[in-house]
Amino acid sequence: MTTNTNKTTWYMSPMIWLALICVGGFAYMAQLVMAGQSKPLDTELFGYARSIEAPWLTDLLSGITFLGGSGFLLPGGILLLIVLFIKGYRLETWTLLGTMGLGELLNEALKEWFARHRPSGVNLIELPDSMSFPSGHAMFAVVFYGFITYLLWRLMVKQAGGRAALLIISLPFIFSMGFSRVYLGVHYPSDVLAGYLVGTAWMLITIYTYQSLSAAQPAKKQQVDTPPLPN
Repeated sequence: MTTNTNKTTWYMSPMIWLALICVGGFAYMAQLVMAGQSKPLDTELFGYARSIEAPWLTDLLSGITFLGGSGFLLPGGILLLIVLFIKGYRLETWTLLGTMGLGELLNEALKEWFARHRPSGVNLIELPDSMSFPSGHAMFAVVFYGFITYLLWRLMVKQAGGRAALLIISLPFIFSMGFSRVYLGVHYPSDVLAGYLVGTAWMLITIYTYQSLSAAQPAKKQQVDTPPLPN
């Protein structure tokens, strides 16, 4: 009964509507970038980043940006998948694997489609070889760390104080991941904003799918465990 309702009323879900709003925001940002109208925003935020530049901040944000790169996410993600699988969280394992794998393909496809080159002359670290729009770090800060935050909220952290602490830690971290890319000069601010928008849309779709599959599990289990009727 629950599964059929989800199939016919998915378009009523607030998560789906919020995801669509984020997609619309991404499309609007992409239009500004392609038309060259994002320059005032990019210039203003680059100027702010240079105004607060300090050696200790550069070291801190370089460390944070490392946590959003493939050098950390690939081994860290594999380790997390193994732990989830061993602990019996099979649906969570496959959902995380799917959202990360398909999210990577989506990000690469968007980068190749828009083919925006990295900013030049403002970088404090070596520029990556990939294209700039949208920011993969910003996108996966939401897709990976945001989805992990959701899983912790749903499965492990039940107390209000613990959940508040979880948000206090995760939200600034996700924000600082995107800011690190602007501060280090490897992404335009518009790249980061676009990455957050498409990442949020993808995470919401992932959560909606996960909740739908999770809701279907008890009914499926009950069907399997029900003994046959006597003849």
